[in-house]
Amino acid sequence: MERYVNATGLTQAWNVFAPDPKDETGYLVARIDYADGSSLTWQPPRGGALFGEYETYHWAAESSRLRQDGARSQWVPFATWLVKTQDHGDRLPARVELLRRSLATRPPGSNLPPAPWQECVFFTLDLPSPSR
Repeated sequence: MERYVNATGLTQAWNVFAPDPKDETGYLVARIDYADGSSLTWQPPRGGALFGEYETYHWAAESSRLRQDGARSQWVPFATWLVKTQDHGDRLPARVELLRRSLATRPPGSNLPPAPWQECVFFTLDLPSPSR
């Protein structure tokens, strides 16, 4: 019997309907500031052609994890990875900021207008200027 219950998915967790569902939607954004005053905004990649949903899910999970204070030890390596992997052209990266973007989720059936997105810098990595 247990085999049939598992096959139908009846054993799945239903905590999405828990008494205290998430009251916020959020994601990670990074801003790379350059010595010339320009900047680049990085957002987690979304779905490629071949494994799009998996890539989107991976970055959603990774972003959620990195936004947490418990991931503090990963902020410097992540910011450094961003500097190494983004195309900067001739610009010299000077600073990387990691930001939390969040939106308060309205309860179902609410007639309230959508809440505005909030943005908060939670980590800054100042990059050394090269010796000239």
